[in-house]
Amino acid sequence: KRRKTDQTRQRDIISAENIQKELDISRMMVASCSILTGAPFAIIMNNDGHVDEAAANIARTLLVGDEK
Repeated sequence: KRRKTDQTRQRDIISAENIQKELDISRMMVASCSILTGAPFAIIMNNDGHVDEAAANIARTLLVGDEK
């Protein structure tokens, strides 16, 4: 939905199924990199209209990681 309403970019027309495949591949890649490097990762949801919530989640994640 967000891709269709984003007027700031020109995007290729792609099905929801293909978008999900791309997201799944991205998750697999980041998980693999995390395992290979020993670096943790977190998935932060960036829902429409909730940018402050996403930013707070990023800050919380970084601060928790810094305490160790």
